[in-house]
Amino acid sequence: MRVLVVEDEEPVRELTGRILSENGYRVIGAADGYRARILCDQFQGEIDLLLSDVVMPGMSGRELAEHSGGHEVSAEDHDDVGRRSPQSGA
Repeated sequence: MRVLVVEDEEPVRELTGRILSENGYRVIGAADGYRARILCDQFQGEIDLLLSDVVMPGMSGRELAEHSGGHEVSAEDHDDVGRRSPQSGA
């Protein structure tokens, strides 16, 4: 599973990417919504999940999700968020 992590705070982005990578996800990182839009437009292949900070300079996470064709999913919609991994097959 390929995850695009968008976070303007570098330590948070790096930690999130490392945790996801260690659990079998392929991670693409972007420092802001503008760079993430470029990645979405130019990326060859499919990005399975957009994980974004909501408040960022220039473009919010919501605006980015709307551009990338995603839809909003909240933790309340999926009570198993964080319990599944690519290795579990779930």
